[in-house]
Amino acid sequence: MSIDLHFVAEGTINLKPPCVIDMCSYIKTKRIAIVETIPAVCSTKILNRDLIGEDLQSVLRPFNFMQNVFMCAKYSICNNIVSANSCFYNLIGMFCLILYHGIYFHHIMSLFIKFYKGDLPYHFVLNLINVFDYFAYLSGDLINSVSHIAHSCFNIQLVLKIHHMFKVLGMNTDKLRIYTVQNWICVILVNLSIVSFIIFYYLTSVDISIVEVITSYASLSYDVNILYALFMTKLIEKCLRLLIERVDNSRNPYINVQYEDFYTTLFDVYLDIFESYKIVERTFRQMPTLLVMFFLLFQIAFYTIFTAYLCLRNVIMYVLLPLASLIWNWKNVILLIWLSVECERFYSAIKDAQCACNMMMRSRICSETRFSKNILRVQRAQFKKMSVYGLLCVDATLPLKLSSFITFHTIVCLQFAYL
Repeated sequence: MSIDLHFVAEGTINLKPPCVIDMCSYIKTKRIAIVETIPAVCSTKILNRDLIGEDLQSVLRPFNFMQNVFMCAKYSICNNIVSANSCFYNLIGMFCLILYHGIYFHHIMSLFIKFYKGDLPYHFVLNLINVFDYFAYLSGDLINSVSHIAHSCFNIQLVLKIHHMFKVLGMNTDKLRIYTVQNWICVILVNLSIVSFIIFYYLTSVDISIVEVITSYASLSYDVNILYALFMTKLIEKCLRLLIERVDNSRNPYINVQYEDFYTTLFDVYLDIFESYKIVERTFRQMPTLLVMFFLLFQIAFYTIFTAYLCLRNVIMYVLLPLASLIWNWKNVILLIWLSVECERFYSAIKDAQCACNMMMRSRICSETRFSKNILRVQRAQFKKMSVYGLLCVDATLPLKLSSFITFHTIVCLQFAYL
C-alpha cells in the first residue's frame, strides 16, 4: 500500500493518507455543527416543558383558589407556566401562621384567667378542649407548611407529568370539564359544612369569639389537601385506564400500529404513572396521618370522656358542643373513606394492567413481549400501597380497621368516664 507524503508545515511530514485527513476534518466539522445546534437554556422550546394546558388549569383552579386563601399553595401558575412559589410568598405564609397561632394562644390564656372567675365545670372542660385543639392544629399547620415548601418541586413535577400523560394518551376534554364541575361542587360543599358548623356553634354557645370562628374555618385547609390528594389519585388512575385501553386497541388486527415506537411511548407513560403515584404517596401521606391521629382518634376519645362527664352533671346545654364536634369528625371519616376508595381503584387498575401484560406474553411480536416484561418488572420492583407511615395501608380495609379501632377505644373511654 502506497502512502503519499504531505508536508503540513516546514520541517514536519504528515504520514496520514488523504482519506484519514478528510475523515478527521469531517469529524471536527461535525462536532462543531453539533455544538452550534445546542439551544440556549432560556429558549422557548425548553420553557415549553413547564407549560400546562387550560383544561388542566381549570380542573386544578378550585383547589389552588382555596389553598391561596390560606396562603399554602403548592405552586403558582402564571401565563400557563407552573413554577414554585417565591420566597416572599412562603415568608408571608409563615408570618400569617405565626400571627394566627399567637392570637389563638392569647385567646386560650384569656380563657384560663376566666376559668378562676366563672363556672368551674364548664370552663374546665372548655379549657381542656381548647388546649387540645391548639396543639393539634399547631402540629398540623406546621407539618402542612413545611411539607408545602419542602415538596414544592415534587408538586410541580406531578402536575407536569399528568399534563404530559394527558397529551400522549389523548384525554377527553369533556371528561376534564366534568372533573372541573365536580371539584367546584366539592369545595363549595366543604365550605358550607364549615359555615353550618360555625352557625350551630354560635347558636349553642353564648360566648363564642371571632378567634374560635377563624380557627374553625382554618381547619378547611386540611380538607382541601385531602380532596387534592384523592383527585390527583383519580387522575393517575384514569391515565392508567387509558393506557390499558390503548394496549388493548393495539392488538386489534384492523389497526395499523408501529409496534416499536408505540410500545416505547406507552412504557414511558407507564413510568410517568408510577412516578406520579410515588410523588402522591410521598407528599400527601402526612394528611391521612393528621386525620387519623389528631382529628379522629384523639378527639373522639377526648370528647367522649367529657360528654359523659357533663351528662353525669346534667349540663345539657354544653353537651351539644362535644356532640357537634363528634358529628364534625364524621366529615373526616367520609374523606378518609373516599380517599381509600380512590386508592383501591388505582390498585385495581394496577392488577388489570398486570393481567393485560400476562396475556400479551403469549404474543409472537418482540415489542409486545418486551413491553409486557418491562411492565411486570416495574410492578414487582416499585409498587407498594400507600400507607400512613407504615401504621395503616390506605386501601379498602382502612375504614373497617378505623371503625373497629374507634369503637373499641370509645367503649374503653366510656368505662373510665362512668367509673
